[in-house]
Amino acid sequence: MSGKLRFSFVLILSLSLYTGVVGAQDNHNITCIHQYYHNWQDGVYDVTVQNNIAYLACGSEGLRIVDLSNPSAPVDLGQLPFEWTQTVTVAGDFAYVGTGGSLRVIDVSNPAQPLEIPQVPIQCSANAIQIVDNFAFVAASPGPLFLDITDPAEPVVIWSSSEYRSLDIEVHGNFAYLAGDDPGLFVLDITELNSPLVVGNYRSGWEEVRGVSVSGHYAFLACGWNGLEVVDLSTMQMVASIESLSYAFGVDVVDGYAYVNYGDPECPLAIVDISNPLAPQTVGVYYPPSDLISFEVAGDLVYVADRYHGLRTVDVSVPSNPQEIHRYNRYGHDLDVIVSGNRAYVQEDYKLQIVDITDLENPQELGYYEMSLPYREYTLVGNVVYAHGYNCIHAVDISDAFNPSLIGTFRSSDNQGMHSMVVYDHYGYVVKNDGLCVIDITDPTNLREVGYFHRDIGNAKITISGHYAFLLGNFDDLLIVLDLSNPRTPTMLCSYQLDDFYDQCVDMEVSNGVLYVASRIQLWAFDATSFTHWTPLAEISLYGQFGIDIRSLSIQGEYVYVTAHPNRLYIFDMTDPTAPHITGCYQTPGLPYAVTVMGNIAVVADYDNLGFYNCSGALPSGERRAPENPQAFAVSPAYPNPFNSSTQIPFEIAAQNRVTISIFDVLGRTVTTLTDQEFAAGRHTLRWDGMDESGRMVASGRYFVQVRSGDVIRNVPILYLK
Repeated sequence: MSGKLRFSFVLILSLSLYTGVVGAQDNHNITCIHQYYHNWQDGVYDVTVQNNIAYLACGSEGLRIVDLSNPSAPVDLGQLPFEWTQTVTVAGDFAYVGTGGSLRVIDVSNPAQPLEIPQVPIQCSANAIQIVDNFAFVAASPGPLFLDITDPAEPVVIWSSSEYRSLDIEVHGNFAYLAGDDPGLFVLDITELNSPLVVGNYRSGWEEVRGVSVSGHYAFLACGWNGLEVVDLSTMQMVASIESLSYAFGVDVVDGYAYVNYGDPECPLAIVDISNPLAPQTVGVYYPPSDLISFEVAGDLVYVADRYHGLRTVDVSVPSNPQEIHRYNRYGHDLDVIVSGNRAYVQEDYKLQIVDITDLENPQELGYYEMSLPYREYTLVGNVVYAHGYNCIHAVDISDAFNPSLIGTFRSSDNQGMHSMVVYDHYGYVVKNDGLCVIDITDPTNLREVGYFHRDIGNAKITISGHYAFLLGNFDDLLIVLDLSNPRTPTMLCSYQLDDFYDQCVDMEVSNGVLYVASRIQLWAFDATSFTHWTPLAEISLYGQFGIDIRSLSIQGEYVYVTAHPNRLYIFDMTDPTAPHITGCYQTPGLPYAVTVMGNIAVVADYDNLGFYNCSGALPSGERRAPENPQAFAVSPAYPNPFNSSTQIPFEIAAQNRVTISIFDVLGRTVTTLTDQEFAAGRHTLRWDGMDESGRMVASGRYFVQVRSGDVIRNVPILYLK
């Protein structure tokens, strides 16, 4: 069935009609419990380590200092904010920090309380800094400079040049080696620091030289797309190269090995044997999670600054087999959140963070799982999180919250992208450009494609209610309803063209027979009780009032929670969907990407924080209650019952435990086992579709649901009617 749905009689409601005295900047009926700032808002761009203390240049986060005394449990010590920080070097009690447009000197004698020495900053964009005795040699833009730092509080510029941009510098004896633009490598005699002399230069074709390290009579150069080049300093001629290390942008020579970071878009670290400089050989490669910006070699360890995955520690005692042994990743933005029991599962760009929220005023980070690329969405099923990126799904076991682990993957064989995913029964439904892919998740270690609904739907959103899936495309505004009675073969029941739906769908959900669709600027409510006569009930417009960028919605009973940029949380009373009204709003400090609800508490993924808000004032008095975890194991009646397609089986457990749910016939024979796995504390619901273990529909009649948690068993009678 197809048709066109027009909004000729839609009740259009402006937010301003319901706010009364509530102004754009006011909070109304919602109070803040706690805003949990637990992430760094920028990545790591440079690292230096001294006496088990790591000094990190963290872009817009400034200088961060971390104690590595216990490498498996690093501790944040201090921070000094700057508008931008890109490089750092430490000598004694002082850190020299390149902050984009200036060079700053920081007293780090107490790493927990770094203090900038009051001075007039030296104006330069420092790319690399080397300290030798009482002198600082700086590769910078627009050119290099030498500083006398005998008194760190008053550094004195001895010499500077603006002839060309320098990217790296290394000093050996009376010579300074500068890497940068044309001609690439300068060799300076610095016997007289105030008047250095150019005694040699080398050009790497048309490529700039991005890094330099010297050993003996040879300079090892990171030459961009030309790879690693070896230059004989006596002749200033290239004598060897490794072009396979293409887009080399950093190099350091230590104990007979050259360490080279290279590559685009992958940025691995190559370990090159240079025992024979005329024939260098790559003997090992370390692949970081994503974007290796810089590194520091310290004996058998390499400290890696990975822009999106923090500080990594790599054991290179066996150069042919470098091994990552520790990680410290604090980068992330809170983009989505799911709550189960007393834990929040937070989507943060490249990682899934698990947070203990037993005490809302004092949340505690437990563990996290990383992906090399940003993931788009995730779904929690029991003790497994399914996180998907552009073309893959990761099944992550979270039964050990401190050490989540990858147990299964599914990779798309085409290039159609994965835009959204929901789970129904034992199947994951993944929206792709050319349709809906059905993934069997019965065994998380063996994810398999078992079905496909083919249709060009692009970046559509999907939600499931009962055994129906609702999809709304973002290119053609076509609403499609699918029947999932046979989960492996979705069939289309109907489609409707939403002619007046002018904007991109960002979220949707079904509750109590109403389909709620959030676009960027509007919240729509449709009557979803009949697939033949869809009736629009209301349109709530945020345009021109508080913001125009809705990001998510969450439904709790008769109330719809909406987050919208620039920074708003709204609560709408939808008891009568044709007459919605605001009962609460709050101006959050960040950018609220998503909200989930537990009791009268709204948990908001607010980009730079995870916010907990008491919404009691926005709810009827009967609903003003604090969220409660179940106090005991309990099983609720199945619904619907009797049933003819599927039934839901709700249960709750007070603590994490193994739960087995089986279906038995009246003779006590096992028909099928729905689950046998660990579940987190909280409320859960499983569905039975009337099929036995072999996938055949059972006969009409009476059955029993047996739910076992530990030594406790509960039985629920159900009646199946064909």
